[in-house]
Amino acid sequence: MEKEITKNRQATEMTLITAVNDIIEESGFEGLGINAVAAKAKVSKMLIYRYFNSLDGLIAAYIQQNDYWMASIITAAISYLALLEENCPVYNGLKIQQESGWEELEEGINLLVDLWLQKQL
Repeated sequence: MEKEITKNRQATEMTLITAVNDIIEESGFEGLGINAVAAKAKVSKMLIYRYFNSLDGLIAAYIQQNDYWMASIITAAISYLALLEENCPVYNGLKIQQESGWEELEEGINLLVDLWLQKQL
């Protein structure tokens, strides 16, 4: 019985990771949300919390599964800029204390990810 539960868990984890991939392909990272992933995978969102602790944990598993080092670098850069913005109004010409600066950064990130994904296909 335990082997069957383990097998079902592994299958469900893969279903959730596949759902993340499908959502990213369909609507980009903006489309990711706990409810969207659960609906796409046709499972309870509680399973995401049980298996991955959070949506971030699921996304981390997705990244590990697909070796998306580029996403890791981007995430680290965003975290750095978020911490920096309190003491630094401008970074490399981006006004990181203003919404317009973050919107410009988002456009650049989307372009990088799109180009990188095209190269992967």
